[in-house]
Amino acid sequence: MLGNLAPSVQLSVINQLTKKPKLIVLDTMNFWMDIALPELEEVISKIDVLLVNDSEARQLTAEFSLVKAAKRSLPWDLNT
Repeated sequence: MLGNLAPSVQLSVINQLTKKPKLIVLDTMNFWMDIALPELEEVISKIDVLLVNDSEARQLTAEFSLVKAAKRSLPWDLNT
C-alpha cells in the first residue's frame, strides 16, 4: 500500500522492490494531481489498485461521469 505521499516518493518505493508484490495499491489526492501529474501518471502505470474519491477521479480523467472516470482511471487508459 502506497500511502498518500509525493508521487516521487511512491515511485522510489516501487523502484526499490526486488520482487513485485502480488498487489500494489495507491492512494492519492487532488494536490498531487495539481503539482505532480506526470509523476503521478508514471506511478499509476505501475500499480494494480487506485484509491480515489469522486472529485479525484473526475480531475484525473477530465470526465464528469463517474462510470467513465472509473474506466479511464485504469492505468492503461489514462491518456486516451
